[in-house]
Amino acid sequence: MTNIESTPWPAESIVLQSCSLKVKRFKCFKDSPASPQGLHQIKPVNIIVGRNNSGKSAFLESILFAFKVEKKAEEFGGELILAWSPAEEDIANLPSTLEEVRVDNRTESFTPSRYGKNLVGKKIEFALFGNEARFLGPIEGDDPMHIQKIRFIGNSLVRRAVESLKNWIVLSLKSERDVLPEANAPSQTLLGSNGAGLTRLFQALMYRAESNRLDLIENVVVPALNEILMPDNRYERIVMRENGGLWEIFLEEKSKGHVPLSSTGSGVKTVLLVLANLLILPELYTTTKRHRFIFAFEELENNLHPATLRRLFQYISRYSEEHKCHFFITTHSHLVIDMFSAKTNAQVLHVTHDGLATSIRTIKSRIEGVNVLNDLDIRASDLLQTNVVIWVEGPTDAMYIERWIDLHSDGKLRRGIDYQCVCYGGSVGSHLTFDADTAAKLVQAIKICRHAIFVVDSNRSEKDSKLDKDAERVFSEVSKVGGFGWITDGREIENYLPAELISSEAKAKLVGTTKYTDFYEAIREARGTKGQMRKTALANRIVPKLTLDNIYRDDLEYQLTEVCKLIGIWNQKTN
Repeated sequence: MTNIESTPWPAESIVLQSCSLKVKRFKCFKDSPASPQGLHQIKPVNIIVGRNNSGKSAFLESILFAFKVEKKAEEFGGELILAWSPAEEDIANLPSTLEEVRVDNRTESFTPSRYGKNLVGKKIEFALFGNEARFLGPIEGDDPMHIQKIRFIGNSLVRRAVESLKNWIVLSLKSERDVLPEANAPSQTLLGSNGAGLTRLFQALMYRAESNRLDLIENVVVPALNEILMPDNRYERIVMRENGGLWEIFLEEKSKGHVPLSSTGSGVKTVLLVLANLLILPELYTTTKRHRFIFAFEELENNLHPATLRRLFQYISRYSEEHKCHFFITTHSHLVIDMFSAKTNAQVLHVTHDGLATSIRTIKSRIEGVNVLNDLDIRASDLLQTNVVIWVEGPTDAMYIERWIDLHSDGKLRRGIDYQCVCYGGSVGSHLTFDADTAAKLVQAIKICRHAIFVVDSNRSEKDSKLDKDAERVFSEVSKVGGFGWITDGREIENYLPAELISSEAKAKLVGTTKYTDFYEAIREARGTKGQMRKTALANRIVPKLTLDNIYRDDLEYQLTEVCKLIGIWNQKTN
């Protein structure tokens, strides 16, 4: 065990994305069967889901303690297990002078910065107990002298690693929060996790000469507020008014004048509190260049319209990428889960409680994702909140269309955020209708989402082949209700792909192909005894190699322009 002492160490010495963080012997984690519980990797956005009283808030509390500058054992009482992989420069920062270790009657000298090189890239695990830390490993081999040397190096790394954690500042928001009128304070006050202090903070920034940052409010906070709340609300500026010794925040609207924040509803207050944490508080730290930020927010979806919630989390996602910070966010919202479940810079953590202890699992598969939906009691009717549905025949169609939309929109339109793909399974499409008054024996797809794009293969084997009657019917119906129908110009979606790309990735020499070629049949024949290639396996190879230079052929550019235009309109995106 080693006491945590102040040791100079670069702010970037620990890259949190290479760290794991777990907790045990704390509140509901005391008797966890697979203790400790937590994150195998800290990602920029960490979404924490689970039922009420499952342990989400206790886990957030442990995270707050890990990055607290002054740690006291009585404030936590549990144990935090952190692991991190030191880089070469971390080992180089170890003492370069000779150090001595003693085992029984033997004494040996060694240079830590040289001896520790075999720890580069390995996970250094250490435990935090109050204001003390302990190196846990790894220690390989059974030579007692070697073990002592590694412990010396490990404890040196732990002291410096813990010190570097202090360079991360945690800003938090609790689920129970509000913004109220407040009296003038003699000095600038901090913003509480329950929203207390926001009014005084704004009053100080806008009206006190010694801390005036009116430019920050007008040029940064107000535009961000409008980005998230428009088109429902658009504010010209933020002003303060005093009444009976209490100051209150007012939002100025062009048509309504000055609207007190207390009259806008808790959703607007939540957005303003989030922006205060992201845009104001980091600016107030005098040593910001040395500090980095972690944001711990609880249930931001409370009293927010789904469209506003979507824009808020889009803003958070972009902020995490631009500012190299980390978010830990608890939620019950399926919309948030959908947005981040497929993102490489995010992860979804499922917190459960079996009646005895809490467990945390990182969601990595569809089956685990289904368990989350069941645990949160999310039902099929919640799909009504999906803003745009693109109906496709199968999963590979969705993969190609997602890639095309990403390229054509320059990354501005994203699956799971601006639209969702739903597979109708080829011939099953004959049972779909977009006519609300049609016979009950057909599935009324319009009830799932009114903003619909229907993509269907023409299945033409030649130019003059007739279209399938059900495809023509659905195409007509979706167009009548303001949706968009897309019948492929060639035989199938795959016929938009470059033939040479299909040939190279399928490892099949294809000759004389046209837009009416059955590519999978051609691949089967060309591969001969090698057998057919699974559609998804081929799509996984092709998709990363699609670029703006090779995707446009036949009518694909026109179709993508129309699809992206509609998705933008339906999501109220101006550009």
